[in-house]
Amino acid sequence: MRIIFSGGGTMGSVSPLLAIYEKIKNKHHVEALWIGTANGPEFEIVNSYHIKFSAIPSGKFRRYFDWRNITDIFLILLGLIKSMWIIFRFKPDIILTAGSFVSVPVAFAAKIFKKRLIVHQQDFQIGLANKLMQPLADKITVAVPELRDKYSKQEKLVVTGNPTRGFLFGGLAERAKHRFKLEDNLPVLLVMGGGIGSEIINQTFIENSEEITKFCQVIHALGRGEQSKWMHHPSIVSNSRYHAVEFLGVELADVYAAATVFFGRAGFGTLTELSSLGKPSVIMPIPSNQQEKNAEFFHHKKAIVYVRQQDFSGEYIINLLHDLFERHSKLTELSHNIKGVLPENAADKYEHLICELLGKYDT
Repeated sequence: MRIIFSGGGTMGSVSPLLAIYEKIKNKHHVEALWIGTANGPEFEIVNSYHIKFSAIPSGKFRRYFDWRNITDIFLILLGLIKSMWIIFRFKPDIILTAGSFVSVPVAFAAKIFKKRLIVHQQDFQIGLANKLMQPLADKITVAVPELRDKYSKQEKLVVTGNPTRGFLFGGLAERAKHRFKLEDNLPVLLVMGGGIGSEIINQTFIENSEEITKFCQVIHALGRGEQSKWMHHPSIVSNSRYHAVEFLGVELADVYAAATVFFGRAGFGTLTELSSLGKPSVIMPIPSNQQEKNAEFFHHKKAIVYVRQQDFSGEYIINLLHDLFERHSKLTELSHNIKGVLPENAADKYEHLICELLGKYDT
């Protein structure tokens, strides 16, 4: 089967699609093409899967006045024209997206060429990109049953769960310990602010690294681009317990395995990985963002420690983390609770849905 995947700009729309690709590729002959952004973090990781990649111009509709709303119309039109050309040449059987504005012209091009389209909804707040694409979709897949109530047309809906990349289950803590020269018998904190990083997370943790590393050791993924400036900050250059990297690729599985606690944002892809692995987590969503609904859902399930960004400071996070590492029963409780939040076998359900739409079970 021939499949176009579309998503990018951040890793949120990328991770579940890669998980679906892994599952389908293991059971079927697949020719895949990825349509993404020119400057997003997705190219490197998609390339590591040996998937052909095409970048298209990407505009954005903002729900407030901004002159870029006018100029971006031309980018969206260019994206549509290029998407049509790509679809015409590649001739996909089906097109899959999990959101992001780069996928909007792809979805409209799919409609023009009458190609089957599946739009995946992860977050509890439906973003504008997905709102534009979902009326065009043959099927809308959702990460949790609770999302059903947000839709009036139930016949398109399929509850699949949120697919997790299979390689994450094969991580070895010993490999991470060897790579980062981790100390034995000292807990490990994994800090991630997303694919492009977070200034407030990076600055707060690094400037307070001396105090934090008195009770744990840190692996900190800073993010691509501008946030790499923290790599050589004086506070961590000579601190053997603080390990800063720009990005974690295939080694992420090993780092997850070694991590005692995770600290990061509330992208649904990240929360899905943490849930699948049963990783105790401290989550700080981006304020006034769909991540807040994601974090609230997990917090309601007593599956995470929820931190509001307005409360976040060096002193606050030092005290919170120190207390958490001391409470082993709390870590066990968090691990147990987060593991039961999401539906299981999401990638299998997605693979079955694709085959059902295409009428192909042995291709």
